[in-house]
Amino acid sequence: MLIVDIKAVYVNAVDICAVDLLAVVMESSLNMTTLKSESLRNRFAKNLKSLRNSHGISQEYLAELAGFHRTYVSQIERGVGNISLDNIEKLAIALNVDPIDLFKQ
Repeated sequence: MLIVDIKAVYVNAVDICAVDLLAVVMESSLNMTTLKSESLRNRFAKNLKSLRNSHGISQEYLAELAGFHRTYVSQIERGVGNISLDNIEKLAIALNVDPIDLFKQ
């Protein structure tokens, strides 16, 4: 683990701004190539669509099961909508899967 502590001070005639930046860099077993090529949002979108299709249900029916509008499910499946943790849980329940299944590679 590498810890970097950087302090910078900017002074002008009126005020003093102090910036304290703490950056922590940790080695990880994550495959950085995969993370760069596919965002978490896009991976979630792809998995949601795949799981929905494997269950043989439409976006409209999934939306109904989860308590959403069909267009919201469409946005999530296209990776253009940002989804909350609560809504991830609702979709997982509607699909009868563990929420982690929506993030698998």
